Amino acid sequence: MEWNFRSAEELAAALRVGAVTSVELTDEAIARIERDDKVINAICVPDFDRARAAARDADQARARGEDRPLLGIPVTVKESYNIAGLPTTWGMPAQRDYVPSEDAVQVSRLKAAGAVLLGKTNVPLMLRDIQSFNEIYGTTNNPWDHGRTSGGSSGGSAAALASGFGALSIGSDLAGSLRTPAHFCGVYAHKPTLGLVAARGMVAPPAPALPIDLNLAVVGPMARTARDLTLLLDVMAEPDPLTHGVAYDVVLPPARHERLSDFRVLIIEDHPLIPTGSAVRAGVNRVAEALVDEGARVGRRSPLLPDPTEAATLYMLLMLSNAAAGISVDVYEQLQTHAAALSADDMPGLPATAIPTGRSPEGLPVGVQLIGPMFEDRTPLRLAELLEQKIGGFQKVVLPGRPSRTKRPQKSQPTTVTRESLQKLTSAIATGRSRQRTVLPRPARARRPHLPNAVCRVDGSPFGRDRPRCIRDHFAVC
Repeated sequence: MEWNFRSAEELAAALRVGAVTSVELTDEAIARIERDDKVINAICVPDFDRARAAARDADQARARGEDRPLLGIPVTVKESYNIAGLPTTWGMPAQRDYVPSEDAVQVSRLKAAGAVLLGKTNVPLMLRDIQSFNEIYGTTNNPWDHGRTSGGSSGGSAAALASGFGALSIGSDLAGSLRTPAHFCGVYAHKPTLGLVAARGMVAPPAPALPIDLNLAVVGPMARTARDLTLLLDVMAEPDPLTHGVAYDVVLPPARHERLSDFRVLIIEDHPLIPTGSAVRAGVNRVAEALVDEGARVGRRSPLLPDPTEAATLYMLLMLSNAAAGISVDVYEQLQTHAAALSADDMPGLPATAIPTGRSPEGLPVGVQLIGPMFEDRTPLRLAELLEQKIGGFQKVVLPGRPSRTKRPQKSQPTTVTRESLQKLTSAIATGRSRQRTVLPRPARARRPHLPNAVCRVDGSPFGRDRPRCIRDHFAVC
C-alpha cells in the first residue's frame, strides 16, 4: 500500500491499529523525496537521519501505549522556521551558514505532538514574493507543471504536499503566502486569526527569536484535507508560553454551523484592481452552486463591505511599514497618519481557509478562500470540510513520465475524508483491505497561472447589521 498521499488523519488511524509503523511511513516518504524532488525542489534542507531516529522513537512510544496527535506522522516545515542544528536563511546568501541553537515554538509543538520532521521547504528571498526562488536553494517548481511556479512564499510547503512529501506542513502568511501556494498547487491552507498562533522563532536571521507579536503576519497549517488543517491548527493554536501563555490558554469556539444548509455566504468574485480569470470565476461559482444546492443562503452584494480599492491600498501601505527603515520620511509620515486613523474594525485580521475547487480547462488547480469571523477559525474550517465532501478536494498529481504530459487529464474522483470514511478505512486496514485511489495524468500546460481573486463571505446572521460588527465578528470570506 502507498501511504504518501494519505491524510494525516488516515495515517494516525493506521498507526493506532498497527497497520503500518512510523519507520515505514518515514522511509516511504524519504524514498519519494529522493526520487521526485530533483525536479520539484521543494525540500531545500533535508533532515533524513534525524527523521528516521524520530520515527523509531515514535514507534517505541506507541509500543509503550502513548498516543499523541501527530505521533509518527511525517511532516515538513517552511525554511523560515528555526530548527536547531539546521540552517535558517530566508533565502539570503549572506545567512547561508546561520544555524540556530533552538527550535521555533511551532517546531517544538510539532515535536511534542510526535511529528516526524522530514526537513525544510523552500522560500523566496526574505519571503517576499509570489514564487519560491532564492540564490541558495534555487527554484521550486509546480508539481502540476514544472515550467510554472508553486507560489510563494510557502511555495516549497505547498509543492511538497502536492507531491506526497509528508502529510502536513507549516508556513506563514502576510499577503497570501499560505493561501496563494495552496491555490497554485491544489492543496489546503489556513491563515489563522491574527495573534492566535505564536510565531516566536519564525524570524529572519540573524535576529534573535524574541517573543513578540507580529503586526500583520501569521503562521499557520497546510495540508491535503480540511480536517487535517483543523488537526494541525489544534497543535499550533496556543499563546507563547513566554508571554500570553503565562496568563491564559486558548479555547476556540466551535463552528457556528454543522451543515451546509445553515451557512450564510456572500460571494465576491470581482475586484476593481485586478480582473478575475475565467477559471477562478468558475471555481467560485462551483462553490456557490454547491451551497445553493444544499440550501445555504447565498448573496452577491452587501452594503457592509469596505471599499476594496481603499482596503487594498491601505494594506499595501501598512506592509511597507515592515521596511520602514528604508523608506522616505514623507512616506513614513503618511503611514503614521493612516495608522492613527485606523480603528479595530479596519484591520480585523480575520481567519481565511484556502481550498481547492477543481481544475482549469488546462488542468491546473484552482482555489478560493473562505474568510471567517475573528477567533472563530473553526467556522471556515468546518465549511471547508463540508465543501470538500460536496465538491471534492485535493487531487493526486502524477509527476512527469507517469504518464505522458500530452495526454488530456481524465475525469477523476477527488479524495475526501469524512468521519464515516475514516472509520471504514480503519476497519479495512485492520482486516488487510485498502481503499483504491484514482491517479491523475499530468495536465497540459496552461498559458498563464490563475491568480486567486475571488471572495465568498460566510455569515451566520442576517445581512444588514452595522458595518463594524459585520466586519469584525460575522463574515467569513472565500
